[in-house]
Amino acid sequence: MARFAEVDAVKGVGILAVVLIHSLRGPWDPGYSEAEEWLGRVARFAVPGFFAASGYLYATGRAIPREITARRLVRVFVPYLVASAVAQAYFIATSQPPEFGPIWRDLLLASSFGPYYFVLMLAFFIAASPLLARIDARRVGFLLISLLVAQFLLETSVIPPASFFWHLRNPFLWAGYFVLGWWLRQHRETIVAGLASHRARWLTTAAALWLGTIASFSSSLPCFAIDAATWFAILAALALCFAASAGRKRPGPLAGSLRWLSDASYPIYLFHIFFIKVAAQQIEIEQRVFEPEKLFAIWACGVVGPIAIVWLGRTLLGARSRTLIGA
Repeated sequence: MARFAEVDAVKGVGILAVVLIHSLRGPWDPGYSEAEEWLGRVARFAVPGFFAASGYLYATGRAIPREITARRLVRVFVPYLVASAVAQAYFIATSQPPEFGPIWRDLLLASSFGPYYFVLMLAFFIAASPLLARIDARRVGFLLISLLVAQFLLETSVIPPASFFWHLRNPFLWAGYFVLGWWLRQHRETIVAGLASHRARWLTTAAALWLGTIASFSSSLPCFAIDAATWFAILAALALCFAASAGRKRPGPLAGSLRWLSDASYPIYLFHIFFIKVAAQQIEIEQRVFEPEKLFAIWACGVVGPIAIVWLGRTLLGARSRTLIGA
C-alpha cells in the first residue's frame, strides 16, 4: 500500500487528540469545566480524521476481491478482540461491572470500553468498500454531499439521536468522513498540483477557518450554533492537516514521529483507555476547575503506556504483533 504524508499527519496528530479527549472528564461528570468542554470540541477532528484516512487508503475504482476485504476485517477484529479480552479481565480484576452490559453484548456492539465504537463503524465501512468501488468518481461526489448534509443534521441534533450509545454507532454520523477521504484520493493529483503552486494560500485559508470556528465556541451561544461551529472546525482541521502535508517532496522535521504514531495509532487507540483510567484514579482534579498540569499527566500516561505496549509487542512478537495488537 502506498505511503502518504497526509495520512500520517492526520493519524499521527489524531491519535494524540483522541487520548486528549478521553483524558478529559465527560460532559456527564459534575466536575466538567468549560475549558475541558472547549478542548474536547477542538480535538473532535480526531476520529473523523481516522475515518477519512481509511477512506483515503481504501479508495479505488477497481473491484475489491473478497479476500482483501476479509484480510482487512481480520486486521481490525483480531487486535480488537485481544483488547476487549484485556478489558474484561480488567473489570474482573478490579471488581467493576462492564460499562455497557454482558460480555456478549460488549463484544458484539464494540462496547467493552466506550471508544471501541470506532471498531464497529470501521468494520462497517470496510465491508461497504466493495460497493463504493463500483461507483464512478462523479457519483461519489454527489454521495459525499448527501452524506455531509445528513451528518450536519445529526451533529446539530436537527435529527435527534435515539441515545448517545446509538448516536456513536450510527453509520450516517461517520460515513461522510470516510467518503470524503475516498473522494480526496480520487482527486489527489489535481489537488496536490494546486497545493504545489498555492500551498501558502490554502494553508492560510484553512488555518483561518479553523481558528475562527474554535474561537467561536462559547456557552453563551445556542446549542445549534456551537454544534455547527464544531462540525465546521472538524472539516477545517482536516483541511489544514491535508494542506500542510499532501504532496510534500521534502518531509518536515516531524514527519518521522508522525509516521511512527500513524503506524501505531490503532493499538494506541485500543489500549490507551486502560492507562487513562488508572491515572485518573490517582490524579484527582478539583470539581469544575481546569488543572492543565494534572490533565497533561493523565494524557501523558495515555500516550506513553500504549507506546510501551507497541514496543514490547514488536520486540517479543515480531511480525505477529501486527496481527495480534495492530502494529
